Amino acid sequence: MLEKTERNKCLEDIQTEILENDNETRKIIVIMGGDGSFATTIKFLRTSKDVDAGLNKGRLCFAVLPFGTGNDGA
Repeated sequence: MLEKTERNKCLEDIQTEILENDNETRKIIVIMGGDGSFATTIKFLRTSKDVDAGLNKGRLCFAVLPFGTGNDGA
């Protein structure tokens, strides 16, 4: 699990990519973990209005690498 400062740095990096780079390139965020990791990461990233807008416009998408104990959703 990332520390709070690391999470915030990751979020800032994603926001920068969304805002500063071309609108035609889709960004892919890969989440390695189980259902909880996936849900927590999505929930955290959607707290940013820029990331949320990127998701809604299709400029940002997710890939999941199942690595948990249950992985019912992942």
